[in-house]
Amino acid sequence: MIRHLPNLISLLRLALVPPAGWLLWTGEYRGAFAVVLIAALSDALDGEIARRFDLRTRFGEVLDPLADKLLVAVVVLMLFIQGFLPLWLVGIVLLRDVVILGGAAAYGLLFSSVEIAPSVVSKINTIGQLTMVIVLLVVLADIPYLSVWLDVLLDPWMFIAVAILTVWSGIDYVVVWSRRAVNDAKSRP
Repeated sequence: MIRHLPNLISLLRLALVPPAGWLLWTGEYRGAFAVVLIAALSDALDGEIARRFDLRTRFGEVLDPLADKLLVAVVVLMLFIQGFLPLWLVGIVLLRDVVILGGAAAYGLLFSSVEIAPSVVSKINTIGQLTMVIVLLVVLADIPYLSVWLDVLLDPWMFIAVAILTVWSGIDYVVVWSRRAVNDAKSRP
């Protein structure tokens, strides 16, 4: 059972995506804050357990980033629909993931299966996106003491920082995987 613990935690995070979306849709920001915070903490926890106890699996390599991407996509879309995030930022966040997934699919079709290993920049980007969402939810939930202090971080500075991180992460993936594709193409008989 312990061998599958990181994957179970990732599955839990994936299962938290619909409740997070529903709570946002219904304006239950305190509940959404709690669910997103649990999901963000579970992201750190599953990776740490997998690395520390050498419990990494191919399934986990796919599931972990998928759960992250779905959580972020649903939450930023819901926050955009409700008017709390600008369209340009949501477009950057979603476009990056579409480009990465499309590139991974193309690479897999042309060469071989893709080794899913998030870069350091990608990890920083995920932390940045989740931090932005959590800060916004703290403000929307009007959590005493915190919301007044954190409101200052939001518009526009945190949005701009997250946009820069997201673009940087997307470019990093495109450059790294383009080089890999060129090298794989050269090594073909």
